[in-house]
Amino acid sequence: FLHTAGASSPEMRLVVTGGVSRDERVCGALGRLVDASLFADGPVDCQDVSFSFDLRSTNNARLFASLPTLDRNGVLSFTPRDFEFGFAEFRLVLSEQGGLFGASLLPGTASSAAETLVIDVLPVNSPPTMTTRHVTIGEVLGQSSAILATALSPGLHENEQALHFEFNYTNPGLFSTRPVLAVEGSQGVLHFHLSPLVFGRSEFRITLVDSGLDATPAGDRRRSEEHVVLFEVLATNSAPVFMIPGRLEAVQASGAKVIDNFATNISTGGPEEAAQTYTFSLAGVSRVAGVWPADQLFAVSDAPAFSIDTNGTLRYETADAINGDFRITVRMTDDGGTLYGGVAVLEQDVLLSVKPDRPRFTHLDALLAPDDGTPLVRPGFFTALDPQLSTEEVVPSYVISAVSDRSLFEADGQPEVAPDGTLSLTVAPFATGEVVLSVRLTLQGPGAIYNDASSALRMITVVVQSALRAPTFSLPPLLYAVEGAGPQTMFFFAGNITAGHPTVPAFTVSFSVVTSGLHLFASPPSIAPDGTLTFTTEPGEHGSAKLSVQIGQADIPPGGAPNLGPSPLSCDLRILPLPILSSVQPHMGPARGGGLVTVRGLYLGSEYSRGYSAPSYAGF
Repeated sequence: FLHTAGASSPEMRLVVTGGVSRDERVCGALGRLVDASLFADGPVDCQDVSFSFDLRSTNNARLFASLPTLDRNGVLSFTPRDFEFGFAEFRLVLSEQGGLFGASLLPGTASSAAETLVIDVLPVNSPPTMTTRHVTIGEVLGQSSAILATALSPGLHENEQALHFEFNYTNPGLFSTRPVLAVEGSQGVLHFHLSPLVFGRSEFRITLVDSGLDATPAGDRRRSEEHVVLFEVLATNSAPVFMIPGRLEAVQASGAKVIDNFATNISTGGPEEAAQTYTFSLAGVSRVAGVWPADQLFAVSDAPAFSIDTNGTLRYETADAINGDFRITVRMTDDGGTLYGGVAVLEQDVLLSVKPDRPRFTHLDALLAPDDGTPLVRPGFFTALDPQLSTEEVVPSYVISAVSDRSLFEADGQPEVAPDGTLSLTVAPFATGEVVLSVRLTLQGPGAIYNDASSALRMITVVVQSALRAPTFSLPPLLYAVEGAGPQTMFFFAGNITAGHPTVPAFTVSFSVVTSGLHLFASPPSIAPDGTLTFTTEPGEHGSAKLSVQIGQADIPPGGAPNLGPSPLSCDLRILPLPILSSVQPHMGPARGGGLVTVRGLYLGSEYSRGYSAPSYAGF
């Protein structure tokens, strides 16, 4: 190089006397040349190069976790962000810095031409994932599906991919058909049909597969890791089985009982449960009929009051004082347990009927027999409470051992009772009084197993009363009264009164009165037994009221029914208004007479106010 110190400086010539090999990218000072002059002393700058990146375009601003860099040796470094993909286009320029005299003093340029770099980050198919679990079910629950896998996922940002299962399994005899493992939402559901009465284990090896790519060099994986799931079918305990009679019969205070083969067809379940043990117990007692409490049914002793051994033999003893019908619940329990729907208990009921030690019967209330000579027949008047204790025939017989007064009955109508409990008798005409019948029930036949075949004596009362006749009477159809007239009494308002049977003159009657228009009365109408009507009209109230009157017998013998008369009779009661004067004109008249006086007002002579029209008063 020629370097001039100034315009007037003489030309200087540079003679090259030697050279040193030098790499421009290597830092370090040059050694001095021999006989060199006018050369700068001191360290010599290193010249270095660097690359600059300028992002020109991208379709994913989150593509990189760390942006690309290029070192001086041309090594490209960058970190893609997890699960982000797309492209980025960069403008790349190589620049140099430094030199012997600085880049600005050297000819040429310090930067290279721009180049384009495109980085394309491709998506990689992530393997699907799932969570599996073991399944345990009972053999007889009727279950046909089970969840083997949950939280199914095709991979992050891969929700559009479809999923399916690949699997194989052991112990195929556990199932009647090949199971189906289906993707249902986010779960893997196994649909199956178990073989009957088969239990055991099956090992399922399950792989979840998505619909994405499976290019191993690029890192794509569409298959999950293989999961091993244990599917176990446990034997379920079947309910035990036994049979007992529906009814037991016993006689009160008859001591301890032993019934062989009371429980039959005893089984703990299927053949596979033959080794199970079982017991019988008393599960409950409730009263069905009778008065004795259920908790007092069985006798108190050292041994159980009601027990069944494993052979089905029943032993029981009822308390001496107890009788009635009781529902006994017998329970059989095996030791198979209740896990997974197993049934270890079976209960059955038996009706225990404890009969009294002698026959019992009941009857209707005291009988009312009329005295009109008509034969009286009352079916079902007597009822044997327990006429039969077995399927064999039992013949009941009712015996009337005494009649306190036979004169009240016809000679051929004396009281008697048929075997079915029907009472028959005929009362003598116009006879009255009370009769006591002494009745006893006796049961005969092979089914009569009572300690005493005859019942206790029962006393039945028969009341003989006169044949009552319906009372009669008559009423007037129309009656007048005046408003505000005070208490009114009308004798013989009800007439032609008859009380009933002519041979019983002591009978009296009573009247019931139903009145409309109660606002017309200060005290409503009522009728005494002799037919007298009493009432009080209300001041300022007038109009019509209807009286509906019913007659009945007031004196009824004990146990008799009320004897009412015929249909009610009615009477119209008209309450007439008092006249009201509004004006009299003129107020004064001539002393000689002959004047005309005009009287104005209400209710002065109308049919409503007096019951007759003005012409009835000669035109007044």
